[in-house]
Amino acid sequence: MRVECTDTPISWLELERYVLGESRNEEVVRGHLAECEACSQVTSAIGLDARVMPALVIPVAEPRRVWWKRMAAFAPALLLPAILLLVLWPSAQPQFGAGAKGDALSITLVRERGGVLLAPTHHAPTDRFKVLVTCAPGVRLVDLLVLQDGALNLPISTTRLDCGNAVAIPGAFTPDGGDAEVCVQIVSEKDQ
Repeated sequence: MRVECTDTPISWLELERYVLGESRNEEVVRGHLAECEACSQVTSAIGLDARVMPALVIPVAEPRRVWWKRMAAFAPALLLPAILLLVLWPSAQPQFGAGAKGDALSITLVRERGGVLLAPTHHAPTDRFKVLVTCAPGVRLVDLLVLQDGALNLPISTTRLDCGNAVAIPGAFTPDGGDAEVCVQIVSEKDQ
């Protein structure tokens, strides 16, 4: 006999997250499972699915032939032309810079869990976040703001940042509670 869901069924992915303790809606799922026998059966099946995976067999690679050892015999014959090429080649002045183009601004949120960097799609209580900023060269004042559960938090005090490509705002933070919005305010020092 097939059992029907009492309401809108919960997705298999959400039930798997619930079984693993990673659900963002744990209370809602728990309440639905208390009322719905169909979803409870699926959740039980997920918990009982303990398949043992076969051992991973890593093939042994053949030793690589070291081509540069064979080429070393020709090195003396190639050395003179290489020196002449370097001496006679017209030199150009190298261009140095931070790499940011124009007034472009890019902000990247990085999440770390147990030493592993993950996409910042959701978070667990032990996750740490860091913000990377790409901006035009120059010194800027940066404020990091986190809006969570209706409260505005300043996890890191105002700091000076020497802009460039993917420069980390000093410090890291861990949100506590539900979903969070991270805002970054960047002001040029000369505007202060």
